[in-house]
Formats: sequence, structure tokens, C-alpha cells
Amino acid sequence: MIHALALLLFAFAPLFAQNGIAEQYNAIYSDGAEQATFNHAPNAFLVEFAKTLKPGRALDVGMSQGRNTIYLAQQGWQVTGFDLSDAGVKLAREQAAKLQMRVTAIVADAAAYDFGEAQWDLIVFSYVPVGDLVERVERGLKPGGIVLVENFHRDTAKLRLLYGGFGDNELLQVFHAFRILHYEDVLTRQDWGAQLVDENRIVRLAAQRPKPAATGCTWESRPYTEGETACWGIIRMACRPQGWMRLGSCSH
Repeated sequence: MIHALALLLFAFAPLFAQNGIAEQYNAIYSDGAEQATFNHAPNAFLVEFAKTLKPGRALDVGMSQGRNTIYLAQQGWQVTGFDLSDAGVKLAREQAAKLQMRVTAIVADAAAYDFGEAQWDLIVFSYVPVGDLVERVERGLKPGGIVLVENFHRDTAKLRLLYGGFGDNELLQVFHAFRILHYEDVLTRQDWGAQLVDENRIVRLAAQRPKPAATGCTWESRPYTEGETACWGIIRMACRPQGWMRLGSCSH
């Protein structure tokens, strides 16, 4: 039986191809007695934020045993999840079949996985390293698509027998090209792994791939094409690519 301390050591291990990582997770997921120490409920941040979204296509990066993948499927999302651990993916498939939920669960390495081009409405990183995936995440999201991240702050390396995590405002910098919808840095209980301390510093982010800028302008519910003008009292305004700009005077 794997000791709970070992579970903590493994809980934040990168899902990128590294010697022994898949084997470590396979050992954990194959030990039914120890699986109870993991949180089988969906991530609370994901649950709350997903309420604001219209279901579409979602990708769960590092799906582990599929808790978030299956939850999203239950809410009407078309979900793909992947993980290095074939034992974890097997558990996800079995649970989805038991609940009669259709999900795509794949054994794959995040470093090599093809995020595609503009095909996801939502990409989830729940206690999974983002690493150098940001550009692929941006390409893989549809314009207006959302990436959700919850993970440890780097300071928790002093509380956990494990390094890693994000520094102050690092997530904001990592996703600087995105529209930030939500960011928080809080002291709370972690959502994943053996909880050997009462609280950890946790960071959460929701960011949106920008949509293409709309063309034209609107005034009093009427659309205007670029170059058209409108009067605002005695002021003449012109619709420009950057929005309404003063052009001159209106005669009455």
C-alpha cells in the first residue's frame, strides 16, 4: 500500500514525459485502498465558473481518474481528457461507462499532445503544470474560448514535500495575451492530493482567448460602417477602426 506521504509527493508531479512519472501514478491508481485519499469530486472552481458558460467542446489536461472530465460531460459538454497514467485513464473510462456518460479518455503526454487549431471552448488545468503549453493552448482555443487553471503557489513548497507552483502574479504574466476574467491568490485547503496541512496558498485563473475585434460602430442601436458619421448635438463623430472619433461640427 502506498503511504499517504508518497501520495503527496506524487500529487503535483509533472505530466510531461519524465522517467517513472506514469509508473508512479499507475501505482497510485491501481491501489484501491489509497484512492480514497484523492478528491473524487469535481474541482469547485471549475464547477462555479462552468455555470457561467454555454456547454461546448472541452479539454481536460491531465485528467487523472476523470473527476472533472466526467462532471463536464454531465453538464452537457463534449469532453476529451488525457493523462500519462493508463491506470488513471482506465478508471475514468470505467466511471464514465458506469454513469453512461460519453467522454473521450486518452493516454497521452502533454508535451506531445496536439491541441489543434481553434477547436476547444474550454481547456482545464487542475493541479497540472502549464509549462510551455501556453501558445498551444491559445491556438487550440476557439476565439472567445476559456482556459481555467487552479494550482499551488510557489510558497507552498515550504509546506509540501514538493517543489513547483506559480509565483506572485505569474499566471497573469503567463497568460498576458489573454483577457483575464478571474484571478485570485488565496490561502485555503488544496483540492487535490493528500492533505497533510490544513491550508495551502492556491492560485486560480480564468482567461479568455480574445475574439477578433468587431468592425463598425453602433450609436443608439443603429449600426454604422467605418467611415460613416453621426451627429451628437452639434458635434460630428466619425466611425473609425478604433471607435467613434470627433470629426467636426454638425450644421442644423
